[in-house]
Amino acid sequence: MFPAWIETAIEMPLATAGLGVGAFVLGIALAMGASRSSSTTKVALFAGFAFCCSMAVVALAVCVHSVTRDPVYVSPTHPSRLRVPSVEALSLDPYVEDGAALVVTMRDVSLGAAPPLLALSDGRFSPSDIQGGENGHLATRILDALAAERGGHRTLTLSIEPEVPFATVARVVYSAGQANRSHLRFAVRRGAEFGVLTIVLPPLSGSGVLSPVTSATVFAEGVIVARGELRYDGTCEGVSGRAVAAGRTAAGPDFLAVTRCLSRLRAAFPRDPSTLIVSADPDIPFGELASLIAVSRGSDSFPFYSRILISAGVR
Repeated sequence: MFPAWIETAIEMPLATAGLGVGAFVLGIALAMGASRSSSTTKVALFAGFAFCCSMAVVALAVCVHSVTRDPVYVSPTHPSRLRVPSVEALSLDPYVEDGAALVVTMRDVSLGAAPPLLALSDGRFSPSDIQGGENGHLATRILDALAAERGGHRTLTLSIEPEVPFATVARVVYSAGQANRSHLRFAVRRGAEFGVLTIVLPPLSGSGVLSPVTSATVFAEGVIVARGELRYDGTCEGVSGRAVAAGRTAAGPDFLAVTRCLSRLRAAFPRDPSTLIVSADPDIPFGELASLIAVSRGSDSFPFYSRILISAGVR
């Protein structure tokens, strides 16, 4: 709408006001100097006076606009206002405000900007808030809140703090599925960019998941990658016994090794379904699962898995 220098001035009203005052004072000084000068010099000084006054008026107008213009509204549940996982993704889906986001912190669960639905203790549900207690999965308050939303949304955006354990995430995801939210978008950041990782919930009947099933699971020792009955070791060779595709470093699972293995699998089995089931053990922090989902997508030029499903974490 405005030239770049005016937009910058609008964002800095105090500095702009200072420049305006300075221009006005300089104009007064020039006018006083003109009264003691020759006719030729007077013309130049009065021209400078007029220019400085014009600049002062422009600065005043810009300051008024910067104070009175409508502020840019940022939703309190936008990822920029929350702590969401930082991932090394080659591609992200755009973040779009579409219905209230479900926010899960280490302290509570809330829907949009409303008061918390449930309190959490160190990121974990109280058994009394879960139908069936410790062995249950359904958080009825989350189900009721999502079911009460208008609009018939099938998609739900979740902003989850990276330290929240997967046991809690699995119950949140299950409860969302019971409210007919089949597509979930996990809010993440990549540097200064915010986006989402889109996953789908597997059908309850198990139909719709074509064989052979490829899966990736984060656990205490790293990441397990499996295809059908085979698991893949650190060189991405399929074995029938126990194998770990990627171990752990000081920073967490070696997701670069996961990327290499998934890339090799997609190249070796191009006719496999473009579906990957991801999961994690109960105590694994959500940030590690988000990183797994991010690398599993591949890039725009060479996608690995376009359809990523999430399961309850049973190996």
